Amino acid sequence: MGLSLESRFEAYCDELVKALSHADRSQPARWYLK
Repeated sequence: MGLSLESRFEAYCDELVKALSHADRSQPARWYLK
């Protein structure tokens, strides 16, 4: 497998935040997902 669940989740969050493409919403989105 290689990647831990945590690191895969971080990568997923990064992609989701990029999809939102609003810098002001990136941190609240991360808080919501965690």
